[in-house]
Amino acid sequence: MTLWDFCDTNYAEDPCDHRSTSGYVFMLASGSNVWKSKKQVSIALSTTEAEYYMLGVACQEAIWLKQPCQ
Repeated sequence: MTLWDFCDTNYAEDPCDHRSTSGYVFMLASGSNVWKSKKQVSIALSTTEAEYYMLGVACQEAIWLKQPCQ
């Protein structure tokens, strides 16, 4: 089976602290298995920086999900 990942970031959404909100969902067999949405810890200086931050977080989750069960 193939594990699919979709992620997106809303750059500097909060007008008070200017932090971006990020989210991802992992899908397997036509259903969502893992999802997460939260504000980023640091303030991104650009949309690209916010997207790269989210990509790193999603890659960490994908590596963990791909580990064989023991």
